Amino acid sequence: MASIDWDSISVEPLDRHHDISDFHCASDDLDDFIKNDALLEQKCMLSRTYLFFYEGHVIGFVSLSADSVAVQRLKTDDIVRKQDGRSLYSNLVYPNRSHGSDKAI
Repeated sequence: MASIDWDSISVEPLDRHHDISDFHCASDDLDDFIKNDALLEQKCMLSRTYLFFYEGHVIGFVSLSADSVAVQRLKTDDIVRKQDGRSLYSNLVYPNRSHGSDKAI
């Protein structure tokens, strides 16, 4: 197999003018994402996708997303110590667990 000249790889932000219909990788989910979801997610400002080109062909992509998780402030009474005495968890996060339980929900 011939080696790749890394200086010949270019990166471009995904745009509607890119033809990615011939792109295939080992993951059906990734193929579906790049062909059907990536542009829409960019329009919704959920992610930004960059295409990697080699000799005029898309050889890969990366999608970056910025997200946050909203958390509520916990009160001291909301923090529960498990029976092992070391681990803490919030009864608000696991409402179906009894205090000190290690059983899965």
